[in-house]
Amino acid sequence: MVGSTIPGKDRIFLFPLSFDDELHVSQAGRYHVTSGNLTTRKSFEELYDVGPFRFTHWIPSHLERFASKLPGSLVENTEALLRHNTIFPLFEIFSNATLSLSADAVPVAQQILNMPKRIVGESGKICLCFDCLQSDWDEHGSPYIHRAHQVPGVGVCWKHDCRLLSCCPFCGCPFERTESPDLILAPWQPCDGCEQYLPDAKFWRPERDVSEIEMDYSRFAHNFLVTPSQHLTAPTLVALYKKRIIELGLSKKNRIDHHAMMAVLEEHFGIELLAKIDVAYRTGKKQYWLRIGSESGVLDIPMTRHLALAHFLFRDVDQFWKAAITAQAAVAGLPDRPSTPRKKRRGSQEVNFLTYEPGNEGTNTGDILLPPDKQRIADLLERNLKWTIEDLWREEPGLMRKFLRKNPGGLTWLREQLNKEAATRKGSHLFSELEQSRDHHWAQQFTEAAAAEYLSIDFPAKATCSHIMRKAGWKSPAKPDQRKYPLARKTLGFLAESQWHYFARRILWSKLTLGISCTSPSNINCLAGIKDLRGRDLVTYFSDVPASRPLETGTIMKILEEYHISKSWEGLPPRPEYYVPGRDYVAKRQRSTPMDGSP
Repeated sequence: MVGSTIPGKDRIFLFPLSFDDELHVSQAGRYHVTSGNLTTRKSFEELYDVGPFRFTHWIPSHLERFASKLPGSLVENTEALLRHNTIFPLFEIFSNATLSLSADAVPVAQQILNMPKRIVGESGKICLCFDCLQSDWDEHGSPYIHRAHQVPGVGVCWKHDCRLLSCCPFCGCPFERTESPDLILAPWQPCDGCEQYLPDAKFWRPERDVSEIEMDYSRFAHNFLVTPSQHLTAPTLVALYKKRIIELGLSKKNRIDHHAMMAVLEEHFGIELLAKIDVAYRTGKKQYWLRIGSESGVLDIPMTRHLALAHFLFRDVDQFWKAAITAQAAVAGLPDRPSTPRKKRRGSQEVNFLTYEPGNEGTNTGDILLPPDKQRIADLLERNLKWTIEDLWREEPGLMRKFLRKNPGGLTWLREQLNKEAATRKGSHLFSELEQSRDHHWAQQFTEAAAAEYLSIDFPAKATCSHIMRKAGWKSPAKPDQRKYPLARKTLGFLAESQWHYFARRILWSKLTLGISCTSPSNINCLAGIKDLRGRDLVTYFSDVPASRPLETGTIMKILEEYHISKSWEGLPPRPEYYVPGRDYVAKRQRSTPMDGSP
């Protein structure tokens, strides 16, 4: 499909051109404001032929419908929108995202649907720069939303040396509605909560406590977006990273020194900024953080981590592309290798374990009868002593909007309530410290118990949550409570291993225990105790491991690390001959019998 087939009456001929570095979300918001539509639903229908949907994802859905309504070619319009009004170029470089617009390619709508929407663990939010809103008004006659401010991990404006805003600075109302999808209208309309108009707030100034490294990283991300990009394959990324790491002396015998890399990265960015950039680092999951030495592992790394690595290794976008072109040419000269399709990782380790939904139990029945809205907020603050205005907006956005509209002085009352709750927290400070101490204690106990199991030279036992809890001395059969022991619960989930990881430990233990005396696959599998074909396939998989290698403390985990096998490993490609335990078991004769009953 080379050109658009949308009838002329459905085109948007008067749609204003895109501003420099404007996000597509901003284009839709400006259209709604200038069109004079009474409802945002009407604008959604005119632009996308559908009702409201959450289109603040990094690659919005239905982008091709918007492109089809503009004059010109659908193909050219779609590509221009992706490259100039989204952060698609970053995913194209680092996350194997591709765009094919040839006649025999997959439909554009399906390609956009399959493109990245969110990074695991990242919630996503719209960010604005206060100074940019005012300068855009002076220069273009209208403020707008910049796409460089939406790069995950970037918290400051590359141009104005100030921190970005994701919510109203006066009442804390987030710019993006979380309870229902809608347009983002904060640059053009007053806040839903306090009715303050942000670009016209002359008396307010943004925070400017910005470090030099934060500014440098923000400029680096911006330069990546404005520089023409191309798709980089996994072999190219691996060659690019390895060559530069070896040049910096962060390798051992042509292998990446992960401990040295982590140390210099933390020194370069600082722990606080690195935690803002990467969700896995923020939650303490650093064991397999730098999987950049293999073609399968490098594509599992989120785009934010790639961007941080590129900044540390090259510091300049032009230098990055020079090195990338050299690496691409070197890889192109190698013989073709069969590519292994990436499997979606079930139960990914990069999951936020600290989500908490407040319960509905209990109400505040004080002597003074409050209006229903105030009563609900008072009850929420009583049950959640650590909540702030931002927490209220995140958990109860509809209630907050209704409360502030009905109560002109509601913001003052709310701040008084928060001050009272702060005084209450002081009384329970010692108790909170005790709970926190217990939480850290059990997290440490679980870590030590799991380390003892994984590093042991005895016959492996499966490191389930229950097994780790028993070894650590946890008395209850239930897991630690999420609210009282958030760190211990998160640590426990991270330390447990998958079934395939357990099988791999058993096979390696059996092979190294037998040594060179008897290394036939059947003997190794028999000692490991794996009854079906999984064991034999794993023996073949680890055939490069020499049987003469001594079995010492930590040897098995070191071998697994060399094979880039994590504790959540899903194993080898499934075969119909594998035995399926539990309720999914089907007899072999049934599995081998065709569904139509033919012989």
